Amino acid sequence: MPEPLRDAKSENYFISFSYQGRRHKRSTGSSGLPAARRAQAIVDGKVAQLKVGLIQVPEGVGVAELIFDGKQQPDSERDPLSLPEFYRRYLREAVPPNKAESTFLTERIHLSHLQEFARTRGAADLRDLGRDFFEAYKRRRHRAGVRNITINKELGTFRTMLNVAVKSGLLARNPLVDVKWLKEDVTFERFKVGSEIEALLANGDYPEEAGARMRRFRYLEPAEVQRLLELAKGTLIYAFVATAAYTGMRFSEVARLTWPDVDFANKRILARGCKGSRRERESPRYIPLHPNLAAILQDQTESANGALVSGDEEGQARPKAFYYWQLKKLTDGTEFEGIRFHTLRHSFASNLAVQGVGQRLIDVWMGHQTEAMRKRYQHLFPDQQQEAIQQLDF
Repeated sequence: MPEPLRDAKSENYFISFSYQGRRHKRSTGSSGLPAARRAQAIVDGKVAQLKVGLIQVPEGVGVAELIFDGKQQPDSERDPLSLPEFYRRYLREAVPPNKAESTFLTERIHLSHLQEFARTRGAADLRDLGRDFFEAYKRRRHRAGVRNITINKELGTFRTMLNVAVKSGLLARNPLVDVKWLKEDVTFERFKVGSEIEALLANGDYPEEAGARMRRFRYLEPAEVQRLLELAKGTLIYAFVATAAYTGMRFSEVARLTWPDVDFANKRILARGCKGSRRERESPRYIPLHPNLAAILQDQTESANGALVSGDEEGQARPKAFYYWQLKKLTDGTEFEGIRFHTLRHSFASNLAVQGVGQRLIDVWMGHQTEAMRKRYQHLFPDQQQEAIQQLDF
């Protein structure tokens, strides 16, 4: 029988069961283990009855609703479920560890856009979310200057959400089955330094989202990175910022970095790659350990507790929000205001490319696994590309 699982962030326990090859999870909303074990025992008993035929799943009711909630009839036979209540139910089931934290936060943003649009349309319950509703949603987002690829990602979230409604018997059919995805624009974002971005925004009439998209692709020049590191020196995130700047590692990779991953003797650092919710697709890789970073981390070892390089005073992992708050606190009112940790990853790749380091080597260090990611940095190799094209001797 499964043991209740504790969520490290909320400290609440989850109970679960498996049926017909699928695992279902539900938060108890409590951090008490005895209560979670009692709830798990009740669930285990119901599942055992279901498997031997003593109880059956009513038509139009999801198996999770039967086991967790004791539901006996579909909502279509009762009052329709309001949209705000359905949003809450969906997000309650999507919280980590059911989904990666980054996925959960993205879906929450997507649902905020949906809620706002639903209010303008007077949509009150699930029955109001039809094909015409989502076609109108597409048009509104497109008129607002949102890129097609972003709109498609939002529709993907809504499709997942409404699939849950169908499986739970709240809807007979997912209306997004009849909605066409937009053709995604093939664009190559040119990475720019901060001065270029601000000059463009000052001289052009760009919508707010376009400006935010430009800043996403800002990269810091070497002198700027150096000034940022000076600014961070002595703060709780100095080693974290330095590691991101000198390795190009993703936020999650720096956060999970352990001291055994830092090989001072062989001058290399092990990045344990893991993107988004695809935790089964790890891509560990070695990155050369820059002498400046080695010195910073050597100093860090004197006060380190536990295996994590960026652990707290007790050696435990800090919450993600801690680092974002510290970075905002560090950069507010400075030339770096608005940057994110991902800016350091962009800067690492961009500055290496500008210095003439080959793209294949950068791909290895960055852990790029798709052609789309490689293309982001192709524009930064003009000399090499010009040299290559001149090899045509005719």
